[in-house]
Amino acid sequence: MIDHQFYPTPSKLAYKAKRLFKKPVSKMLEPSAGRGDLLEPWKGSSHSSRIIDADCIEADLENQAILREKGYKVIDSDFLQFEGGAMYSHIVMNPPFNRGIDHVLKAWDILYSGEIVAILNEASVGKIGDTKSALLGRLIEEHGSVEFIDDAFVQPDAQRKTKVRVALIYLSKEGESIADVIGTMKADDADNTVHLSTNTEIGFHNNNIKSTVRAFRAAVASMKEAITAGAKADQYSGMIGMHLDIHGAPSGSKPFITGSYQGRLNERYAELKKAAWNHILSATEFSKHLSSKAYNRLYSDFELVSQMEFTEANIHGFLAGLIAKKGDMNAEMVQDVFDEISKYHIDNRVYYRGWKSNSKHRKGSYRIRMTRFILPGMADSYSWSNKLTWDSEKKLADFDKTFAMLDGKQRPEISIVSLFKDRIEDLASGARLQSSYFDIRYYPGVGTIHFFPRNKSLIDRMNRVVGRMRKWLPDEDTASDPVFWNQYEQAEKVTAEMMKNNKLSRWDLNYGQVDIGQMHTDACERLDIKLPMIGSGVAA
Repeated sequence: MIDHQFYPTPSKLAYKAKRLFKKPVSKMLEPSAGRGDLLEPWKGSSHSSRIIDADCIEADLENQAILREKGYKVIDSDFLQFEGGAMYSHIVMNPPFNRGIDHVLKAWDILYSGEIVAILNEASVGKIGDTKSALLGRLIEEHGSVEFIDDAFVQPDAQRKTKVRVALIYLSKEGESIADVIGTMKADDADNTVHLSTNTEIGFHNNNIKSTVRAFRAAVASMKEAITAGAKADQYSGMIGMHLDIHGAPSGSKPFITGSYQGRLNERYAELKKAAWNHILSATEFSKHLSSKAYNRLYSDFELVSQMEFTEANIHGFLAGLIAKKGDMNAEMVQDVFDEISKYHIDNRVYYRGWKSNSKHRKGSYRIRMTRFILPGMADSYSWSNKLTWDSEKKLADFDKTFAMLDGKQRPEISIVSLFKDRIEDLASGARLQSSYFDIRYYPGVGTIHFFPRNKSLIDRMNRVVGRMRKWLPDEDTASDPVFWNQYEQAEKVTAEMMKNNKLSRWDLNYGQVDIGQMHTDACERLDIKLPMIGSGVAA
C-alpha cells in the first residue's frame, strides 16, 4: 500500500542538504528514512564507500528491508515515540509533510550537540497562530537558517512528483559548556562543586519486560552522567592556571561532550543495548531448546534485531516474531539432525521414488533407516578416558532436543548426553544402554555410536517432516497415490536390493555420478514393487 506522505528525496536535493552540514559526521540519524535517499550522498565520499555510522528509523517494513540491504541500521519504526540513548552528531530528515514540525522539534530535543538539516513543506513554517510553528521559527532565527525551494520534487530525478514548495532548514545546537555551568553557579557556593542528582535504585526481575527496560534506561542515564562528569572534570582541571573572563569561564569555552567523549558514549551505549537484547534472547525458554545450528541461525538473525532500540514495543515485536517463526525453526532443526544422521554412514539411508518429477528429486529422495543408524568419529582420540569430543557431545545434545521436540516434550527423561557423562565406563565396556528414545552401543576403539530407535514413529515423523520440506513427499493435505506410499514404505527392502547388486561408497551416494534413480527402478522391478506412473505427480 502506498503511503501518500512518502516522497523519496530527489538526488539533487539530497546533495544540497548534505552541503549544509559544516562539521564532520561521527554518528548520523535519519528519521522517517524511507529508502535512505538522504544518506546516498555519503556513499561516494572520500572517507568511506558507505556512511561511517548511520541509524535509520522507518515504519514501512518493505523500506526497512531495503535500508538493511543498503547496509544501514534500522533501529526503530516511529521517530515521534523514539527513546534511544545514542548521541548523534547529525540528523538529516525528509519527514512526512503533515508531521514535519513535530519531527524537527523532536530532533532538536534529542540532540545534545550537533547539526540538523530538515526538508519541510513551506506551509508548515511560519504558520500564524500555531504554537509549534512559532517555536520552530524561533529556533531557525536563533540557531540556523532556512531556504525556500521551488519545484524540488518535480525534477527529473524525483521518484514521486509534487509541485509543493519546500523549506530546507538548517539548525546548529551547542551542548552544555563550562560557561553555561559557571554562569549559573552562585557566587557564595562554599565548596564551588556541582551537585548531580542520583538515580533511585530499580528492582530487577529477569522475566519482567517493563523492569528490564527500566533498568536499561537507568543504566544509560547513569552512563551518560558518568561520561559527562568525566568530560567536565577534564575541562575543569584544564582551567587551572588559565585566564578567566568576568563570569569565571575561559574565553571560547566549548561543549563538554565533544570528540572522543561522544564516541565513548556511543560505544558504551551500543554495548549496553546489545547486552540488554542478549538477555531477552537468553531468557526465552524457546531458545534453550534449539539445536546448536538452529540457535546459531537465530543468533545471526538476532544481530539485526539487536540494532533496534531497547523498548517495550520492540521487545514485544521480537517475541511475536519469534513465536511466528517457531514452526519453521523447529522444522529446520529436524532437518539439521536428519542431515547429521544421513551424511556419515551408507547404511543410515534408504531410498524411495520422490513425489516431484524432476531429476533432483528422482535421485535424492531418501529417509533414515528405522532399525539402526551409526555415527562415526565420535571418540576423543587424545583422551585415555573413552570420552567423546566436545563436538560429539554437542551433536548428541542436539539429538536429545530434537527428538524430545518431535515427542512433544521439552527434554527427554533420560538423555543420550547423560549416559555418556554418568555411565561412560559401562558404555566403553560394551553395555547396551537405554536413553528415552534410543538404545545406545558405543565402540570407543573406532569411535562409533550405534543408535537403535526405541520409538520408530519418531523416526518416521522426522522422515516425513524433512521429506515435505524438500518436496520429496506430498503435503499432508494432498491426495496421494497408494502406489507411491507402498514403495515409500518398502524403502528399506528396496535399498538392501540396490546395495546387493551395486558396490556403492559414501562418495558415490553423495557426490558420485551414479544414477540412484535408475538403480532404484531396477531394484523395484526385481522385487516386483510397482512405481507410480508418469503424470501422477510423482517422479517417474
